[in-house]
Amino acid sequence: MNKVKEWFSGITTREQIIVIGLSMALVVGCTLVGAYSVLKKKSKLESEEAELRSALVVMALHRQEGPPLADTSQVEIPEEAPQLTTLLDDAAKKASSGFAEEEKIQIPRKKTLDGSKEGDIQETLMQTDLSSIKLAKVMRFLEEIEKQSDVVKIKELEMRRDLRDKEKSNVRLVVSGFSKVVEKEEE
Repeated sequence: MNKVKEWFSGITTREQIIVIGLSMALVVGCTLVGAYSVLKKKSKLESEEAELRSALVVMALHRQEGPPLADTSQVEIPEEAPQLTTLLDDAAKKASSGFAEEEKIQIPRKKTLDGSKEGDIQETLMQTDLSSIKLAKVMRFLEEIEKQSDVVKIKELEMRRDLRDKEKSNVRLVVSGFSKVVEKEEE
């Protein structure tokens, strides 16, 4: 440090001003490059998030506009209604594998809704809310739900950005399961 002081005091005033100016320009330049890098990375993350959100919306629309309820030509409909509570819990466990305990998907409440009946097919509905969840986890969770059974699909999906953490979302989804209507025999 003493050598730098000696060198600096040994140069002319004009050279000292040039050295100070170049040092300030270097600091400002590094700050601008760092800020640009951070903003570029943030923009990239936001665009990836927007793509995930649009993919989820398209998936929800596809589910809503899917085949009619009575179209059973491609899937064998079981006699017994799927256990949606168990199925959602299993999907949450599978989608959360590999995450720390505090990062696992928690399903605080599930609400059974009235489903429709068309012909000999009965629809069972369950609504659930997920709070403060990252989009990547939402995608894994939705994939796990639909992988478990051919007669269980995501019927509705609503997403809102979490106000406290911009990287996370609040999700409401309705899952539907199909079964055959069993006629009760009269005695």
